[in-house]
Amino acid sequence: MGSEYRSLVGFKGGLASPAGQAFAHAAEANAVRLRAGKGDDDDLRGVVWVMDTMAFPFHQAELYHQFHDDMVEAYSSAYHALRPLLTKEGNIMPTGCPRD
Repeated sequence: MGSEYRSLVGFKGGLASPAGQAFAHAAEANAVRLRAGKGDDDDLRGVVWVMDTMAFPFHQAELYHQFHDDMVEAYSSAYHALRPLLTKEGNIMPTGCPRD
């Protein structure tokens, strides 16, 4: 845990957007707690912050930070398959950092 490990997702328009509302509906159906992110939000266990990408634009991290296991929990092979798929599709791309 720690502020650098907040769980978040971003949509243009945040929770008020059609995508944000659809996400909120899916979250509710799966007992996931959402909160509208305002920047510098606390790291709260079990909360996913929903950011408005118009106010908080996306900044991609290094590829080696994308879709890896948690420090405690190991994730599924389907989760690990997202990085190469999203890279191939051009949704995420190498940043030029050494381990990309």
